[in-house]
Amino acid sequence: MRLRKTFLVSALSMLMISLTGCTDSVEMLKKDLSSTDVGTRLRAINSLGDMGSKASSTVPTLIDIVRRDSDMACRRAAARALGRIGERAAIQPLKDVQSAANDGGLQREIKDALAKLKE
Repeated sequence: MRLRKTFLVSALSMLMISLTGCTDSVEMLKKDLSSTDVGTRLRAINSLGDMGSKASSTVPTLIDIVRRDSDMACRRAAARALGRIGERAAIQPLKDVQSAANDGGLQREIKDALAKLKE
């Protein structure tokens, strides 16, 4: 029960951070991208994607996650977030990862992100 309550508090905090979109929130979420906990990384990635262009300072870190993260769900979420943030600087790195990716889910997320970035 205590673990569930902690998760809910964390999830609500992430939601509030993504809705406010302030610079301090982006920096807080950026720190969570390097967490050893996959759930924390995923929540941060998704929250940054929800913030759209307000999270553009995190694009280099998200590109690195797409390239190297040990968890495929984080890699897929980072590709999705890059499409939602809309920073065109992510186009070539995403294409590079897409051509080398062995995971169909990651390839689809990158394809969708690239479509959004080209709009």
